[in-house]
Amino acid sequence: MSTRIKICGCTSWEDARLAADLGADAIGFILAPSPRSVDPQTAHDICRRLPPHIDRVGVFVDASPGELISLAQSIGLSRVQLHGAEPVTLARQIPMPVSRSLVGPPAPARSLANLWREARPDVHFLLDLPKDETHGSEDEAPGPLWSGWKALVDELDATVAGGLRPDNVARALEVLRPSAVDVARGVERSPGVKDPERMRGFVEAVHRFDQQGGKSR
Repeated sequence: MSTRIKICGCTSWEDARLAADLGADAIGFILAPSPRSVDPQTAHDICRRLPPHIDRVGVFVDASPGELISLAQSIGLSRVQLHGAEPVTLARQIPMPVSRSLVGPPAPARSLANLWREARPDVHFLLDLPKDETHGSEDEAPGPLWSGWKALVDELDATVAGGLRPDNVARALEVLRPSAVDVARGVERSPGVKDPERMRGFVEAVHRFDQQGGKSR
């Protein structure tokens, strides 16, 4: 099975179109204060022009239920990703697919995941890896904490994010074997502006890993 790719933090149609053309499966829009945030109207204009098979993901941080649902529907999102301290009770209120970001050591992340799975069994998880674990290239040994994350990735069938770049995504894939990867900063020219060559390099690295049967070298 091919590894799914999400390009997050898109702020322009040009970047989103290139991501789709390169083979990304999902485009992420940050709808919260961030150097990579995008205004709702721009996100709507991009979403309506994307091919129908592309997952349109809105990233929210501690938005009220009413604001979140209203924005998601008006923009035309196909999924919302929660990246703050949202209460578990929110899980049942959102009338579309939900992703929940998990950060911190594996043990508390697993405990939070269990609470969300009880409230909404179909929730998808995104594991935000510690940044010091992903600073190296694929030629370097995996970070010492990755073995702890591997079990959680398997258990949750989670997307992996955090510090991924064209030169280390194959390493992350080989160690963690996620079903999907998520990148934002690692393919940028500047905050909110994608670098075409880095995007191309990232997607090609993932596809090459898959084509080689899950071996980075």
